[in-house]
Amino acid sequence: MQQKIAIKAALISALAFALSMVLMQPFAASATALFSSPEKNDFTLSDFYTMTADGRAVAHLDDNIVIVNIDRSDRDDIARTLDLLGLCGPAAIGLDVVFADEREGDEDLLSALARTPNLVQPLTMVPDSASIDTFRIIEASYFYTSDSTGIYASSALPAKFAHGMVREFRPGFITRTDGKVDGFAAALAKITDPEAAEVLESRGRKLETISFHSRRFRVYEPEEIMDNAAEINGRTVLIGAMSEPGDLHATPVNSAMPGVMIHAHALATVLDGDYLSTPPRWVHLLLAFALCYIIIYMALKNTTKTKGLMLRITQVACVLALVQTGYWLFVRHNVVFDTSNALLMVMFGLFAADIWLGVEGLIERAVQARAKAKPKKQNSSN
Repeated sequence: MQQKIAIKAALISALAFALSMVLMQPFAASATALFSSPEKNDFTLSDFYTMTADGRAVAHLDDNIVIVNIDRSDRDDIARTLDLLGLCGPAAIGLDVVFADEREGDEDLLSALARTPNLVQPLTMVPDSASIDTFRIIEASYFYTSDSTGIYASSALPAKFAHGMVREFRPGFITRTDGKVDGFAAALAKITDPEAAEVLESRGRKLETISFHSRRFRVYEPEEIMDNAAEINGRTVLIGAMSEPGDLHATPVNSAMPGVMIHAHALATVLDGDYLSTPPRWVHLLLAFALCYIIIYMALKNTTKTKGLMLRITQVACVLALVQTGYWLFVRHNVVFDTSNALLMVMFGLFAADIWLGVEGLIERAVQARAKAKPKKQNSSN
């Protein structure tokens, strides 16, 4: 009897798995296409964990990175800002500004750029039309050439769509003409913490997930630099505009985060080693099947009057446990455990059991009706 129930529970779990895969696919594909744009559906489970974790009262003030806001600065102001920062002894400076055109009076700016040590300047890059794995430069400061001295890195922020969510950064960009160009975070990490940069390189990933949650940065205006020289000394300084409309991007924790802030989070991810990991998909599916099996086994085994209530309580408990466990793994161990399959299987489990038992009941009734009808036919023939 026990073995029969176990086999039936396994078969119904397989049915639940098939239903969860088949029934949800048309909804995900058609509803997304018909009722909303792809950008509005650019959401992952890690986004949910990130938003929840970032909403906690606990926050960490980053001790490696400082941001200088240049919203109200012109080129002369930027030159003075670089000179002031040079007096504070930062470990490195990332200037997230492209000077696209030459202007009269740029001499002071060019001089300040030339005498600033460990300065990383940006290049704007996009995928090459010939291959999605190679990139080309579409914008750079007017004084940049392929043999320019100084450190240049790509400030491109990858997203699935034109205005999609930025949740990752690219450590390196392969070009057909210039070889490999470091990403902004990777280039700064090579200066400030070569060991952390080596770890990033050794991971060998094209994209790395940015750790956004529970991290804050010191942000100063140019006129506040000298008053906070001690906070700047030995740290990496990122210079950029905090409210430029064209440089605001959607992230899991902010719908309009400035690009310089995203670079700060990406660099902090590298320096702190806060890389996210994801178990293989088969682990997610195995957990989903196991939970579904347990619920269905309980449904077949339990014959008491409180069966329905107990099963619903078990379902709710499983859902809460899955959400809490996924959140705990994310916050404590930087593991993104995709519980969506398990949640779906828990909900589809009893539905699949109802279908199986319903069909089984119809078959039994049909067999019984046929068995009753057979003697009548024999009697009529006599």
